Amino acid sequence: MPKKPGLHIVFDMTYPGRQRTGTTVYANEIVAALRANTSNRVTCLSAPDPVKKGGIWKIWNGLSTLIWIQLVLPAKLLWLKADLLHAPSYFAPVLCPCPLVVTVHDMLYLTQPQHYKDKLFSLYSRLFINGAVRRADVICTVSAFSKKEIEFCYGISGDRIRVAYHGVNPRFQPQPEDRLATVRAKYRLERPYFLFVGAWEPRKNLPRLIRAFCSFCEDQREDYELILVGPEMSGTAEVQTILRNPETSRYVRALGFVADEDMPPIYAAAEAFVLPSLGEGFGMPLIEAMACGTPVIASRVTCFPEVVGDAAVLFDPEDPADIVRAMRLILRPDVHQDMKQKGLLRAQVFKWENAARETEKAYADAVKRNV
Repeated sequence: MPKKPGLHIVFDMTYPGRQRTGTTVYANEIVAALRANTSNRVTCLSAPDPVKKGGIWKIWNGLSTLIWIQLVLPAKLLWLKADLLHAPSYFAPVLCPCPLVVTVHDMLYLTQPQHYKDKLFSLYSRLFINGAVRRADVICTVSAFSKKEIEFCYGISGDRIRVAYHGVNPRFQPQPEDRLATVRAKYRLERPYFLFVGAWEPRKNLPRLIRAFCSFCEDQREDYELILVGPEMSGTAEVQTILRNPETSRYVRALGFVADEDMPPIYAAAEAFVLPSLGEGFGMPLIEAMACGTPVIASRVTCFPEVVGDAAVLFDPEDPADIVRAMRLILRPDVHQDMKQKGLLRAQVFKWENAARETEKAYADAVKRNV
């Protein structure tokens, strides 16, 4: 019996294509998984890249992107005869000529607005994210915690929201010693280190982490280092000021962006991975670190307990003393080995093919709502 043809799904990759964050990873991985594991045909579209950045160009780029999403994209959907539009990063056209699925990764822009200083984003999000969420036939999100937040913030029925957990790419796995040695030499990782991976955003809580780490190092016989991997973003002035302090720079070093192929050994070579964020929708680096065999310590707020289960040492992200306690605990040989083994098992739960299947169900629900 011939296989029933799938839907023609169009992804708007405008914002994922301009960022290098968890949203970008999600969009790229879910597209690849849908193509590999479902019968759907997937087409990716995006607005042209900005010609210039910063200054007055920021306003122009915002307007041109708005025009593309609200006017050009609907026309392209009609021309392509799309069966469904998937907006993987919140924003969608007001007039969508086909069923619409929107991925909402978290509700932090509403529940923790103090961390979002960009006034243009705040205005745009209030004008357009609200409408996109309410117009969507089905909303995808990445954790049960985020689902509850969406229901609470927008008063949306849970039957319109489908949870599709992130997966972890198979390249994240324990690494051979020669690969570890190569990466240690390349990035001058001469001391044992704790690792943070993520954008330098206010909600990532980096100033408190850095101060806690310096306090931790002052009490240790062995010389440790905190390695920061990820892009600087809005609100990083405090972090930059702290890092310029000679006392701090003895213990903390920023690598910025790191080549994708080097990330698995950078995870695997770390003594522990630490995520002190005040809020996340999922926290993808958690499972990447676990998959590489790196013990994890993390905040005990928002989605973290749901994602890590019993495979991490949790701490209060607003209490530097509790962060220090977790760092000391993870270095105990019995705890270190226990968290390593539990992390490897926990990471196996999260697969992109599972996310693709749940997303495909969301598409079927969206189409049914338009029959």
